[in-house]
Amino acid sequence: MTIQLPDRESGFTLIELMVVCLLLVAVLSVVGGIFYSTITAQQKVDKVTTSADTAQSAASTIDDRIRNASEFRVTSPVAGDQLLVARAAGTGATVDWTCYGWYYSSSAHTLRMTTTTPGTKITAPTTSQLASWTLLASGVTPPSGSSVFTQDALRLTVAFDVSAGSTAKPTGIRFTTAALTGASGAGTCY
Repeated sequence: MTIQLPDRESGFTLIELMVVCLLLVAVLSVVGGIFYSTITAQQKVDKVTTSADTAQSAASTIDDRIRNASEFRVTSPVAGDQLLVARAAGTGATVDWTCYGWYYSSSAHTLRMTTTTPGTKITAPTTSQLASWTLLASGVTPPSGSSVFTQDALRLTVAFDVSAGSTAKPTGIRFTTAALTGASGAGTCY
């Protein structure tokens, strides 16, 4: 039996190994760059989607309640802040009235909501009271000027932007809605 020793010419040279390693590093760098840009794009899309969902949900809440309102009123209790209060009918078989309040804080850039029973007036909250209100959206700013809510008789115009982060365009909400016609109220919510 003869033992055959490997031929010295059949191995890799140091230069060949270095070239393969450099090519491998180049390929991994390209793949890593593509992976990183995909992750970054996905995070941006997630932020924009969350911003749009939040803005639409807040707008839908306001629109639904104002359409079922016998009355509403917009006030500016603090410079830049706005309070929208409405007396709205419920959606059940019998008409049950509830007081709804939405507060835009220009310093915190938030839109919050609360409800009370009729006869319990909703007034501008203190900072500690505002913390107990339901947060509808953060990163809220008026698109121009300082008004999120604008009242014209029984019509309400709502306009605000919700930030989706520093690199994305904010989600803009703009709509006009009207209170119920023929419903009567006694100003029991404000």
